[in-house]
Amino acid sequence: MRMSKPTCAAFVWWWLGGFACAGALVAGTLAAVSMNGGVLGSLGIAFLGATLGLAIGSGIAFVLVLIAEELGWDEQPPTPRVSRLVERMEQVIDLWAF
Repeated sequence: MRMSKPTCAAFVWWWLGGFACAGALVAGTLAAVSMNGGVLGSLGIAFLGATLGLAIGSGIAFVLVLIAEELGWDEQPPTPRVSRLVERMEQVIDLWAF
């Protein structure tokens, strides 16, 4: 049985969601370890970490698209994989820019 490929929209949500979860986990863990305090403070710091993770994820996508445009890969990519990567990173930027 052949597995279907994820759609581009699913990739965008996985990309941003992965960076948000990583940011929340790192910030929440650091807050829980360093602060000997409440859960609400840890949750607030985890939310800030998720926001920072989203910003980092979209920043990486922006840099990849910028490099691809400077190398001319957005018009004539060397391989189909590069073409798909550039297309999906552009969708990440479009979603983040609203």
